[in-house]
Amino acid sequence: MERGSAPCVRLWYGARTGFGALAAGEQPVAAARLAGGFSVGASGLGLRVCIRIVVGGCGLFGRAGEYGRSVAEDGDRASPEVSPPAPKASVILPAYLSHATITRSLESLQSQTFQDFETIVVDSSPDDRTADAVRASCAEVKLIRSDKPLRPHEARNRGAAEASGGVLAFTDPDCLAAPDWLALLVDWHDKGKRVVGGVIAPEAGWWNRTLHWIRLGWWLTGGGPGPHRELASANTSLARDVWLELGSYGSDYFSCDSELSWRARALGYEIWFDPRAAVTHVHPVTFTGLFRDRFARGRDFGLMRSESLKWPKSRSLGYMLATPILPLVMTLRAARYAGSAGRVPEWLLLTPLQALFHGVWCVGEATAHWSRLTR
Repeated sequence: MERGSAPCVRLWYGARTGFGALAAGEQPVAAARLAGGFSVGASGLGLRVCIRIVVGGCGLFGRAGEYGRSVAEDGDRASPEVSPPAPKASVILPAYLSHATITRSLESLQSQTFQDFETIVVDSSPDDRTADAVRASCAEVKLIRSDKPLRPHEARNRGAAEASGGVLAFTDPDCLAAPDWLALLVDWHDKGKRVVGGVIAPEAGWWNRTLHWIRLGWWLTGGGPGPHRELASANTSLARDVWLELGSYGSDYFSCDSELSWRARALGYEIWFDPRAAVTHVHPVTFTGLFRDRFARGRDFGLMRSESLKWPKSRSLGYMLATPILPLVMTLRAARYAGSAGRVPEWLLLTPLQALFHGVWCVGEATAHWSRLTR
């Protein structure tokens, strides 16, 4: 406001219903035209009040009820802006060279029916392609850059440290969240559940469904909600106080999502699984790539399990001796989950491939135990 003009009190409110931005010096008429708001002039009283409804940027990535206030008199004094209230939930995504998929992932979050959340992306890529894709998708995403590569759980921990929501929800940059995904998770938290997760569903096609049974056969669509042994980090949520009590994900191994579930259960927290709360995994894997993936993940899991559970060497030896029968045990365990989900026929059809790739996993895990025995 120019010096010498009538005093002006300006209020602004942010809403999460669309895109828009206003410059601080706009006149009331311009504010009404650009922001869909309105203005009231009272120059005869020496006072001009400008009330402007500001439409928040980037849809659902703003915080619900976001508001602020600034007061200026004679252009000389302005009170500090009031901090916006914390969102009810924070959605955290680790990213590394995720430029090919993260745009669709963020678009799925924009389409959530539950709106009171913030989105945090932790990007440790060696180039700017992922960060550029995030910025192009939505400026309201909180983007955290790391100068060094981070393992997925390291990135999740970094994002959680910056989060302000009461519920911390984790997914991946190659996952598409169903529109009611976050609403279902938050609803269970409102009902008193403290650790809640859901399904990681496959894309259409027989190979994608096969991959799902081999890699994620413990978490299937179908059936009803109930307790579960553990959750996958691509579809997990924890109450903030539980997260702080657990002390975050271990960062040394890819399999630390299992270890976090074990710690939660050891402290008395029920692991709650809702198969309706779904994200769809869109990362394709070839047949030979699946062999490498299963071997590496089996070895990683073996190292993590023996270390975190402090297995004696005698137990590692017992695992190695049992390796020939363990693929059958894993396949039969998948049958139990298939029965709960009403998908036994599909499990039967894919049993040979499940047993094959569970065998590859078990060989990888056996090598981890052998390394413990020989060092």
